[in-house]
Amino acid sequence: MATKSALSASDETPTNPTALLLIDVAEELFALHGYNGTSVSDITAKANVNLGAVTYHFGAKENLLKAILLRGASKLNEERLRRFDALEHSLAEPKVEEIIRAFIEPVYSLLDTVHGVRFLRIQNDISAERTDVPREVFAEHYDPCAKQCIRLLAHAAPHIDSESLLWYFQFILGALNHQ
Repeated sequence: MATKSALSASDETPTNPTALLLIDVAEELFALHGYNGTSVSDITAKANVNLGAVTYHFGAKENLLKAILLRGASKLNEERLRRFDALEHSLAEPKVEEIIRAFIEPVYSLLDTVHGVRFLRIQNDISAERTDVPREVFAEHYDPCAKQCIRLLAHAAPHIDSESLLWYFQFILGALNHQ
């Protein structure tokens, strides 16, 4: 059976109403039961669609998870990058505290929406390695933003060696993911 991508080639944004429904339902179930604790049949039953809908629109359950991560991470990273750009274009040199705030504060704004809370729960499950999905899927959505943050921190704190800076950044991520 051929699969039909629910994502447009240019921006990977879901375009089909059934695909959007599957993303919403899968997000809810993954947040409640975890990725491994949710079957494709659970998703399609709750969405009241044909069992083959996930395969038709996404090819595999993992691609459905990727669509959920893309939706949440793109909003999060868009705000982080906006804040990083503002810091870089300000007249004063950015301070370490300002850079860390630009990275962390957008996470807390996600707590204002149901989708945001669900996304954070799913992201935390993946970061804690409680899922079979490769961590590369997670890294794919965050590496560009993380690299910009680290670059800004290195510029703001040139006295910190790059290895230590990477460890400090890992501690920040750990604090965010395990609250």
